[in-house]
Amino acid sequence: MKRFLMSVFVFLSACQSSTVPQPTEEGYRALLNGWLGQEKSALFAVWGEPQHDYWKANTNYVLYVKSTVQETSNGAKIERMPRIAQEHAFYQPPQGLITQTCTTLFKVEDGVITSWRFEGNDCTAL
Repeated sequence: MKRFLMSVFVFLSACQSSTVPQPTEEGYRALLNGWLGQEKSALFAVWGEPQHDYWKANTNYVLYVKSTVQETSNGAKIERMPRIAQEHAFYQPPQGLITQTCTTLFKVEDGVITSWRFEGNDCTAL
């Protein structure tokens, strides 16, 4: 019995000490640095069509915007299926909304990404 309890304790300790990596802004910077020197077409192939792709003074700028809104109730984020949840008796209106955004601008010269810039409260990656 003592050996069993020790095994359970070791197992639980191992589970508790293992951490799941969390996305960070530093991870996002590293991700964007990986695009420097890459062709614009490769960016489009991975990120999809941008919200804006424009030229200014012989320089191409590519803009991606990510925006999500999350509901909160009693301090916890909640996920719902639109409309369906409102039809059930357990539905409670959200107490608050959290808007998360990330706007990323790539500068492209001669078809190659030469720099980037971002802003927002949800610019994170592993």
